[in-house]
Amino acid sequence: MDFPRNVYKSPGSLLSNKGRTYDTILVQDKKEFNAALKAGYLESYRDALLGEPEPEPEIEAENEDMIPDPDDF
Repeated sequence: MDFPRNVYKSPGSLLSNKGRTYDTILVQDKKEFNAALKAGYLESYRDALLGEPEPEPEIEAENEDMIPDPDDF
């Protein structure tokens, strides 16, 4: 992870091109980054405008035998 970097929060005082509002701050290091996340900021502009990022969905297989074993590759 590179620093400095911006983090984002919505709603805020800035207007996006889609009509939503957001705020951004520049963090200088991992400590500031973690503090910003605890304060409600998100890593990406997109996630901030859409809300909390959704967890990745789990892939369900009808038959467990159909899931390839990574060691086979």
